[in-house]
Amino acid sequence: MLSGLIQQFERLASELLAAAYHEDEAKVDRIDGQIQDLIDRLSRIRVHSRNDITAQIGFFKRLAQQNCEDGSSVRRYTDTMASLFDRYMDLNTGLNPGGGGLMAAPVHEGYDPSVHELAFDCLQERVAIIGLDYRYIYLQQAQCRFSPEAGVRLHRPASV
Repeated sequence: MLSGLIQQFERLASELLAAAYHEDEAKVDRIDGQIQDLIDRLSRIRVHSRNDITAQIGFFKRLAQQNCEDGSSVRRYTDTMASLFDRYMDLNTGLNPGGGGLMAAPVHEGYDPSVHELAFDCLQERVAIIGLDYRYIYLQQAQCRFSPEAGVRLHRPASV
């Protein structure tokens, strides 16, 4: 459903450009209204897979980039992206679209993780960041469980 709405947006955007080129103001106004309704619909839709979440947030990222000269549009699209992040990211359980299995470990009392740590801990893939001196800078919980030699020390650095 999401990909169909994004394709419909792309089609309407092409029609809008053609109408503007032919200076058909009535058609421009009609298509612009349809596009705004579609953008609102795309921001309200709740998706349940990681790929759809990525596509939905990426859609608004592209809109912000395409409208970078218009500060109010950029603010509106980045606010939409922030609300999507809030919708899909629970700070205590990680990325959990629709109750799916992308859960991270709960945040411990007194520990203030960075946004990077929260994002890394939500990934299903194992993540380890190793410095140029071959020391661990960051080790994701899933990687700690996987790697016995790295898991000896389960305390992670305070910052990424």
